[in-house]
Amino acid sequence: MWKRSSLLLLIPCLAIVIGLLTLPGREHEPQYKGQPLSHWVLLSQRAVQFDEADKAISEIGTNALPLLIKWIRYEPPPWRGKLANATLPMIQRLVQQFVPTKREVLASASRYAFRRLGTNATASIPELTRLMRNTSAPQTAVRAMGALSEIGTNGLAPLISAIQDPKYPLRSWAVVTIAFMPATPTSATITAPVLIQCLSDTTDPRIPPLAAMGLGKNTSAPLLAIPALTRGLAAAGTGEELLCAIIQSLGLFGSQATNALPALTNALMDSSFMVRFAATNAIEKITSKVSASTPAL
Repeated sequence: MWKRSSLLLLIPCLAIVIGLLTLPGREHEPQYKGQPLSHWVLLSQRAVQFDEADKAISEIGTNALPLLIKWIRYEPPPWRGKLANATLPMIQRLVQQFVPTKREVLASASRYAFRRLGTNATASIPELTRLMRNTSAPQTAVRAMGALSEIGTNGLAPLISAIQDPKYPLRSWAVVTIAFMPATPTSATITAPVLIQCLSDTTDPRIPPLAAMGLGKNTSAPLLAIPALTRGLAAAGTGEELLCAIIQSLGLFGSQATNALPALTNALMDSSFMVRFAATNAIEKITSKVSASTPAL
């Protein structure tokens, strides 16, 4: 058993080691106003300085792409997981204090930096697709998916291909990516049919509820989403989790979903309290917005 004094001396040493091992190496970076790209990418995660960082990344432009792709390629080293599982609670707290590391934050922030570049990052699609398909590095693959979704409609094809591949082990992450990506009316016409198809997916129970939530979050394609959600609500054998996701999404469409009211009313008789609760809230949202939009006589 270690003495407490010995353990207290060990903690600073471990902190120094972890800090040194997780710092990104020195490399030549494009700059803006005398600050390197990594400075602006990390700064973009702070709400108070978001606009300044956004302008900096946009000004650096395509020169940022090689480093952004390099930085998203990060997987935590195995020793961190082993150290986190140490039996001594004080060591566990120490490891948790350094999670995420600066290197990991930079990897995550780099994924969002592609949003600032948008279609200017189109040239990076082949490499991001390769990273996405390399599931031996799962965290990198998920970040690559996110980067593809930030590029715009040009980045959707690899994501849709991944969703439609039943052998791809990260399909549910691909669904999450297009379900919750920044959407436009143009992208919605592409992603909504994919999400609708996922409503009836039987290979992974996580996928249909995620797809239903995505259809509700993106209200730019109501003519496609609302009929599909309503059919799913009325379908026999729909599970509780999917029913709740469908109902909540219909409520988000407000008065546009008035045609779904009969199916939602039927859901009030469901044996599940959660389904009945969700239906009550959705009906209230739809009818209140209908009333608000109806002119007084």
